[in-house]
Amino acid sequence: MLVLANIIYSLPIGLMPLLLRNFIKYLESHEIKVIPWVINIVGLALIIDTLLELTYGVLDYKAYQFMFQWLTPPIILLRYCISVIWRCAFILALTGVCLRKEIFRKSLIVLTGLEVAILFWKHPYQAIINAHVYTHSNLAYSSYAFLLPWSSQQYYPFIISIMVELFVIDLTKAFLILSFFSYPKVRKFFK
Repeated sequence: MLVLANIIYSLPIGLMPLLLRNFIKYLESHEIKVIPWVINIVGLALIIDTLLELTYGVLDYKAYQFMFQWLTPPIILLRYCISVIWRCAFILALTGVCLRKEIFRKSLIVLTGLEVAILFWKHPYQAIINAHVYTHSNLAYSSYAFLLPWSSQQYYPFIISIMVELFVIDLTKAFLILSFFSYPKVRKFFK
């Protein structure tokens, strides 16, 4: 039942690409010009989203260690550094998009495509279990040297529903970025 609830909760997010496509068709059929400040609003909204993702999902290294505790410490550190650099690259590309530079628009499209390609690496099953435990119990303050017993079958539907929700959110955001910044009426504003 929880899986169904999470899918229903994620449904409006999943419908966003369809709404965006209809909005683009509406713009094309009514010859409405894309206003340059809309590009800045979209860019700033994505910068805020990336900063929130960075602040609440990555920068707390102890939480990051806890989420990926099955990996060795050097691999955790490498993964952590890649995550921080990845989000900083997004922020840099989005800043360039707000300045309407073509190289940054193309960089954003490439970064978004790569993020879709590594989506399963971004949200592994065990990390979702550990993140849930870290945020919802006092066990997070104990030793990192063990894996919690949350990997049992009884939690499988719950964790899968969270994974589906995260995938739907990331794929929707990627689709919106790729659609908006590849749209010809938006592309013409970049130099």
